[in-house]
Amino acid sequence: MITIPDFIRVKFVNLLKSKRFNGCYLFCGVTPEIKFEVVKYFTQALNCLTPTEFLPCGVCANCQNIENNNYYGLVQINEEGESVKIEDILDLKKSVMKGSYQGFAVVYIHKAHLITISAANSLLKILEETPEGIIFVLDAANPYLLLSTIRSRSQVLNLGTVVTSIPEIELWPEITVDKFLNFIENNKIQDIIKCLEDSKIDKIESKTFLQAFCSWLFDAYLENRNSVNIKIIRIINKYIKIAERPVNITNNMLLLIMEVKETLKYA
Repeated sequence: MITIPDFIRVKFVNLLKSKRFNGCYLFCGVTPEIKFEVVKYFTQALNCLTPTEFLPCGVCANCQNIENNNYYGLVQINEEGESVKIEDILDLKKSVMKGSYQGFAVVYIHKAHLITISAANSLLKILEETPEGIIFVLDAANPYLLLSTIRSRSQVLNLGTVVTSIPEIELWPEITVDKFLNFIENNKIQDIIKCLEDSKIDKIESKTFLQAFCSWLFDAYLENRNSVNIKIIRIINKYIKIAERPVNITNNMLLLIMEVKETLKYA
């Protein structure tokens, strides 16, 4: 059984006491498993039949159904952790806009940072006109992997960091996530081009690496508050979205690296 850290419980008790709920929350930090446990705990607290001081009882019918993933008011999108497509959001819109839930309904989008641009734009329209009593929760590796317009409509909750194996992910042999910035800064463009051409990196590999790189940068930002990290995350996020179009991945990566290199030059 996954245990929710006490400091996270305190955050939600304070939120429940305020009775001021945002239409959309963006969960960052910790593992996806802990995030989902937090979502269930939040849904229980909102819909518990016999709460005690804003805490769910855990034994009533609603609490039990939520715990067993059998509650109609807890809607999950992208449970498999794959790309969130426009069809997923359109289906969601049909059900959400009916507004026939009793109590609060919570819509949880797993790995929302994998959402396509068309799906993100459709989701934004839902967030602009969400019926009362429906709360969205987005799981993201870090907030800067989502459209700025979605971030602006969400309350970001950093649930804490967790040690992961992200730095071990390689773009090229010996060029792991934690060494990528040094590689960009200390190598000539001609050498970088040769690495890109030799690697023959594909669309999926580049996206996986860049998302891991963004997560590493965001964790570093939380430690040192270096605003350059956020600038680079925004650059990378731009090129991740461009890569969803029919573009040459090698050229796309080169343009990204050149822009990051320029940013580091004037940092």
